[in-house]
Amino acid sequence: MSPGARLRLVVLAAAAVAALAAAPAAQADVLVSHVGSTLTETTGNGDGLVAPGEGFALTERIANSDSLVPSMTGVTGTLAYDPGTTAQAGPPLVSLANVFSNYPNLAFGAQGDNQASYTGTLASAAECGVNLPFVLSVASDQGPSTVPFQVRTGLAGPSVAWDSVDVPHAIPDGAATQSSLAVSAAGRVKDVRVRIGSIPHTRTGDVKIELVSPSGASVVLVNAEGGNGQDFSNTTFSDSAAQTIVGAAAPFTGTYRPLEPLSKMIGRSQQGTWYLRVTDQAAGNTGQIAAWGVDVRTAVCNANPIASFTATPNPALPGQAIALDASGSVSPTGTIAKYEWDVNNTGTFVDRGTVPTHSATFPTRGSYPVTLRVTDGLGRQSTSVVNLSVTVPPTAAMTSSPASPLTAEDVTLDASGSTDPDGLPIAKYEWDLTGTGTFTRDTGTTPTTTVQFATPGTKTVRVRVTDVDGATAVASRDIVVANRPPVAALAVPTPAVVGVLATFDAGASTDPDGAIVRYEWDLDGSGTYATDTGNVSTLPHTFNASGTYPIGVRVTDDQGVVSTIVQQVVATRAPVPSFTASANPTSLHRPVSFDATASADPDGTIARHEWDLDGNGTFETDTGSSPLASHVYDQNGTYAVKLRVTDDKGAQAQHTVNLVAANLAPTPALSVNPGRVPAGQPVTLDAGGSSDPDGTIVKYEWDLDGNGTFEKSTGATSSLTRSYPNPGGFTVGVRITDNDGATRTTTQSLTVLDAPAGGPGSGPGGSDPGSGGSGDPGGFPSVATGPLRATLSGSPLQRIAAVTLRGLAVGCQADRVATCALVLELRAADARRLGLRTARTIVLGRATLSVRSAGIRTGRVRLTAYGRYVLRRAPKVLVVMRATVRASALSVRLSRTFLLRR
Repeated sequence: MSPGARLRLVVLAAAAVAALAAAPAAQADVLVSHVGSTLTETTGNGDGLVAPGEGFALTERIANSDSLVPSMTGVTGTLAYDPGTTAQAGPPLVSLANVFSNYPNLAFGAQGDNQASYTGTLASAAECGVNLPFVLSVASDQGPSTVPFQVRTGLAGPSVAWDSVDVPHAIPDGAATQSSLAVSAAGRVKDVRVRIGSIPHTRTGDVKIELVSPSGASVVLVNAEGGNGQDFSNTTFSDSAAQTIVGAAAPFTGTYRPLEPLSKMIGRSQQGTWYLRVTDQAAGNTGQIAAWGVDVRTAVCNANPIASFTATPNPALPGQAIALDASGSVSPTGTIAKYEWDVNNTGTFVDRGTVPTHSATFPTRGSYPVTLRVTDGLGRQSTSVVNLSVTVPPTAAMTSSPASPLTAEDVTLDASGSTDPDGLPIAKYEWDLTGTGTFTRDTGTTPTTTVQFATPGTKTVRVRVTDVDGATAVASRDIVVANRPPVAALAVPTPAVVGVLATFDAGASTDPDGAIVRYEWDLDGSGTYATDTGNVSTLPHTFNASGTYPIGVRVTDDQGVVSTIVQQVVATRAPVPSFTASANPTSLHRPVSFDATASADPDGTIARHEWDLDGNGTFETDTGSSPLASHVYDQNGTYAVKLRVTDDKGAQAQHTVNLVAANLAPTPALSVNPGRVPAGQPVTLDAGGSSDPDGTIVKYEWDLDGNGTFEKSTGATSSLTRSYPNPGGFTVGVRITDNDGATRTTTQSLTVLDAPAGGPGSGPGGSDPGSGGSGDPGGFPSVATGPLRATLSGSPLQRIAAVTLRGLAVGCQADRVATCALVLELRAADARRLGLRTARTIVLGRATLSVRSAGIRTGRVRLTAYGRYVLRRAPKVLVVMRATVRASALSVRLSRTFLLRR
C-alpha cells in the first residue's frame, strides 16, 4: 500500500470516530406515573358536568417516579384516545382538539399538571358513566415515557336495591353453584354493594364467593375465611367498609371490605344478569344460597338533584307513625339545601330545611301519596312521590302434620288458618323452612307446602302471609324431628376355618339420618359387647376349635341410638384335598383319569369336588360327592389342574397338580417290494405298517433318490409305485406326519439291476426315470464290467433352471486312469413332445472328464445355446447322457437317463 493510500485510510477512520461521538445515544424510558385526572365542562348546558355531546377540558396530573432521575426537564405531553387499553369496540367516544401541552420541570417525587388544557368533545353516542381510555406520551430531556389512564364520567346517583329471586340453591360438597339476579334498568355502575341475606354453610373456611357482572367481570368477595365457623347472615360487602373480610371471624354479620375491590365494576353496564357464584373447595361440608342482592348506584350526567326517600313501615297500621327518610337524595354538584314534604296530597309542602327526615300518620286504611321536593344550593329542584299503604295487617297461623315426624318424612305445613281483619284475601304465602329468617319458598295463594328434615332435632319453620295491601304477618312453629335408629348389618365367613384369621364386617350398617360412630362386638354370645373398635367396622378373629359361635355387633349413631344384630358362625377345620392323575405326562387325545379319594376332612366329610381341568382358573367341572374326573388334552402343554373340595360345613381347600400333555410321535415302517429290481421294472414302496399311538397319520412324503429331500407327497395314501431306468443302489425313505404335526422318517435300500436285453429297457423312454422306460435307448449300460470297469452317476432328478445356468451334474468312475467323453442328447421322440419338428436326436451339450487315478471324477456338461433354448420350453423332459470311456487301448460305452423338471 502506498503512503498516500495509508493516509486516506487514517483520515476516514478519524472522521468515523468523530461522527459516532457526535451522534446522540438512545435514551431509556423514564418512569412517570399517573396521579389523577379532572374533566371540566367547556360547552353544554353549563351545569358543570360533562354529558354526552358536550365539550370538555382535561387536566392530567403526572409524577416523576424515577429515582434515577433527580429532575425531569423539558417535559411535554401528547394525549391520544386509546380504546385498545379496554378492548372497547365501536366508534371513538371522544374527539380531541388540543392534544399537546408543556409540563413543569419535575424533581423526583414531584407532581405537575399540563400547562395547557387538553380539550375535546364527548360523543353524543357515549353512555353516561362510561370510562374513557387515554394514553399520554411524555417526552423529556432525560427520556420518554408512556402513561395509560382512564377518566370516569358522570357522578353517582341514588342507590337502587335489586334482590335475587333465583333462590335457594344448594351448595354441593366440593363443587360450585351460582344464583342469578336480573337487572332490567340501563345505566353504568358508579358504586355497588353486595348484600348476602343468608348463606348457611357448616364451614365457611371451605367457601369462596364471587360476584359476576353481566359483562363477565368478576370480583372475589371472600375466599376461605372463618375456619370452622358457620354461616353468612345479613352480610354486606362494600369498598367503604372499615373492616376487611380477611381474618374476620364467622358467623359473618355486618359490613365488610371484600377481598377484591368492587370498584372493578365501575363504568360497566348494570343491565343484564348478575351472578353470585359460590364454590365449596373441600370435602365434608355443604350449604345453601338462600338470599342475596345488590345495591347499585348508576352514573348521572345531569347536575339537577335527585329526590329519593324511604318510608318505614310501609304498609303501616292506622295511626302508626311512619318515618320518612330522604337522606338517599343526591345533588351531583353540591349539597341538598332544603327538604320539603307534602304528606296530605294538598300541594302544600312542609319545609324541613336541611333535615332529611319527617314523619306521617294516617288514621284509616287507604293508599296515601307522599311527595318529597329537594332543592340544591343553586336552587335546582327535584321531586319524588311514594304511595304509602295504611292497613290492618293479617294474622298468620300455621299447623304442621305429623306433630313428631321422623327424619326424611314429609311434613305438611298449613297456613290456611291465617286471616285478614279487613276481610281481604291473603295474596301470598312465603315460607322460611331453614330457620334462618329468610323466606325462600313462595307458594303464591296456596296456603300449604311440604318439607323434609334430613337430621333430627328441633326445627323452626315460619310462614309470612301478605294481604292485598302488602301488609305482612309472620307465624313460626318449632317441630321436633325424631331420629331414625341405625340399621345394623353383619357379614361373617360361612364357614370360618379353625386356625385361619376370619373377618367380621359390619360396614354395610347404615344410619338414615346421620352416621354410625361406634362398633361394639360380642364374641361369646353372652350379650356383653366387650370389644369396642370405635368407628372401625371390621374385626379380625381366629377360632381355635370347631363349633357354632353366636357373634353380635352393636352399632351406635351420632345421636347415641343403638342397634344390634347377631349371626351364627360355624367354625370348622379345613378339608385336605389330594388327587392323582392316571398318566403324567400324558399323550394327546387320550382320556386322563383323576382320582381324589385320598382327600379327607378332619371333622366331617367331603361333600363336593370341583375341578379346573384345563388350568384356566375356573372350576368348570363339578363332580359333587364323587372324587373321580377325567379329561382329554388335545394340545401340548403343562396344565395346572386344580381340585377344590368343600366339606359338609362349607369349608373349602384347593390342591394343584401340574400335568404335562405331549403328543407321541408316530412310528414309521417302510417295505420295498421287490428290493432288487431290473431297471425299468416297477417297485412298490409301502409305509402302511406305520402307526401313531395317540392319533392318526395324515401325510406320507417320499425321498425317492436318497438325497434327503422328501420331494413327493401322497397325502394320506401310504404307498407309492415307481420304476428306475438306471441301475444302481438307492436309499429310499418315507416321512410320516400325524394329526398333531409330529413327524418321523425311516429308509430302506433298493438295488436296481441292468435291464435284460430286449426287455423294458430297450423300448422308448418314459416321462420319469422312476416311472419306467429305458435310460439306454442304444443298449449302452450305465455300469461296465470287464477289462475296463467304469460307471456313470449323478442325481437322476435335476432342476431345469440349474442345468440351464450351470450345466448337468454328472460323475464318471473308472478303475484306472481314463478319459470320459460325454454327450448330452435329447431323443427325437422327446423333442417332438416339446413341439420341435425333428427326426433326429438333438445334442444338447458335450464335455470331457479326466479320471486321473482309479476313482470318480465329477463335473458338469454345459449346454449349447440351442440346448438352453430347448430346455427353457419344457416343464420336464428326459435326457440321455452318453459316455465313451477310454484307457490306453481299452474303451467302453455307457449311458444314463436324467429327468429334468422345473
